[in-house]
Amino acid sequence: MYMRVGAQLYTVYDYCQSLKDLSETLQKIADIGYTTVHVSGTCDFEAEWLAEELKKAGLTCGITHYDDSRIYGDTENVIREHDIFSCDYIGISGIPGGFEAIPQFPATAKKIALKMQAAGKKLMYHNHSWEYESRCVFYVC
Repeated sequence: MYMRVGAQLYTVYDYCQSLKDLSETLQKIADIGYTTVHVSGTCDFEAEWLAEELKKAGLTCGITHYDDSRIYGDTENVIREHDIFSCDYIGISGIPGGFEAIPQFPATAKKIALKMQAAGKKLMYHNHSWEYESRCVFYVC
């Protein structure tokens, strides 16, 4: 068993806001010695484009933070896109709708997580300080 250490693209946000810059950034990350990335905070891209760019740089995608509205409203295509660039972990970054949406979040997230699980994927959740400060505790599945 080993742990892969990757680079989170959000940490280089300013260098990932166009396809050209994102491509160059992926190569620079690979040149440093990373083998995997967390795709987050980038410009829009097509799944096929990302798959090719990752391959060219010799990188894999370990996890994403994907468009929340697409995860909720277009789950099947999000799964398909993650299949294209070989990523099994699909992340949402916070509770869409904010504090008021907390009561509905566990049931909604569980429904999506079960769809992803059936496709061999895992729904991941990334919290923010307001959730911790409001003492939100819940389990998706």
